[in-house]
Amino acid sequence: MTTNIIWNQILTDAERRELIYSGNIFLISALKSTSKMSDYAFQVLCDKFQTNEPETAFNHLPVEEFAKTVEKVKNEFTNSLYSKELIREFLMEIDSDPKEYFFDVPRIRIVPNYDYLHAGISYAYAPHRDTWYGGPSYQINHWMPVLPIKPEIAMAVWPNYFSTPVQNSSQEFDITYWDKVQRKKAVENIKVESRPHPLPLEEINTESELRIAGNPGDIMIFSANHLHGTVPNRTNRARFSIDFRTFNKSDIQTANNSVNTDSQATGMDGDYLRQMFDANTFSPATSSN
Repeated sequence: MTTNIIWNQILTDAERRELIYSGNIFLISALKSTSKMSDYAFQVLCDKFQTNEPETAFNHLPVEEFAKTVEKVKNEFTNSLYSKELIREFLMEIDSDPKEYFFDVPRIRIVPNYDYLHAGISYAYAPHRDTWYGGPSYQINHWMPVLPIKPEIAMAVWPNYFSTPVQNSSQEFDITYWDKVQRKKAVENIKVESRPHPLPLEEINTESELRIAGNPGDIMIFSANHLHGTVPNRTNRARFSIDFRTFNKSDIQTANNSVNTDSQATGMDGDYLRQMFDANTFSPATSSN
């Protein structure tokens, strides 16, 4: 299949969702809401690392201290009311109705030099689909930089695998167990990643690899079914990015979504939605049904 990159096109919410579920990728630049989200993330980073250049802080910190600071950054950014308000503002800015959506809290990803740390709170994700992690196929992913990102440290997507099955270990992954037991262990994993992530069990053909280099305020929107992963950072500056997920309520009810290509993860749908919030009221998704 062909994956189209759709840049700054004005479409209805329904038209955009249909294209996303078909494997197309949207790029939207310089939104006010996402610019504010990047600014807020950078503010939290500067505050917790106590520097105006948090991207170089890891060069001067023991890795254990760095990991503890990253945990503080993640907790404040992810759990703040302001982050939730900005997601609602984002949906309104792209002409989506917040009343029609649930969302997962936004997460800030901090990727320092690979040899310094690539486990735990800075886990370098192997090629994966979010469906392997229990995400439903109607999940819409959003990814954006906090600071300008160059291709050599951007996220990678392999569009040729959107509808092509990959042998993987997702049958060993349960999202409920992960959230109750494994997620909280991230800060403990420093030298080696001991948590059981779903992984590809075959070599990935990287000929179609796509990397998006963007600026603060730019955002990439794509299906949870796309194969994607972390590009190892070999530089002396950390990569900061934000990701969050949205779920259209009507697509949940009607199962109008892309086909599950190859995931065998358990704990999906009902258990997964217990983590979500109503995009208009911020009440838990389960109380909105």
